Amino acid sequence: IRDLSAEYETTTSDEGEIRIAFTDQALLQFKNNIMEQARQVLEIRINETGLSEPSIQRQGERRVLIQAPGAEDPEELKEIIGQTARLDFRSVRLDVLPGRDPIPPGAEVLPERVETDQEGNPIREPQLFVVDEAVVISGKNLVDAQPSFDLPFRLLGRPALRPVHGGERRPAFRHRARRQGDQRAADQ
Repeated sequence: IRDLSAEYETTTSDEGEIRIAFTDQALLQFKNNIMEQARQVLEIRINETGLSEPSIQRQGERRVLIQAPGAEDPEELKEIIGQTARLDFRSVRLDVLPGRDPIPPGAEVLPERVETDQEGNPIREPQLFVVDEAVVISGKNLVDAQPSFDLPFRLLGRPALRPVHGGERRPAFRHRARRQGDQRAADQ
């Protein structure tokens, strides 16, 4: 147990009670990660409104400062910022090519999210995907999800998602995730 991880401290009392706690450094890193994730989410949401030159900056330990010059309706901006995010998974239709094949009922075309340069322009053209509208795996009970790489393919760089699922429906979530694992999925 003593070698559990560098992120944890373990202590043992005279009565044999073992206490495991995050180190101060791990807690600080955890808080920093949460704040950076929040800042990134806010930046994406605000950039999608089309405002020119918004500023989204971390301010102190627990705040994010948003400056949105040109925003005509501050209440609408607050509503966009305050939305609760949910990660749902839908199947990608590999049998239909956007621009070539007709889009079947119950499907839609979505662009991949592409990184942008300092001016907010995409660094390349986004690839288009035909995606079923039906949700395959709902993320309403996810408590966290981190980008990762598949263990057998880590050296090849195959991306993966490491979800942390809470609630009673955990076995059902795992079953559907395994069943869908060999197919491409779109997240929204």
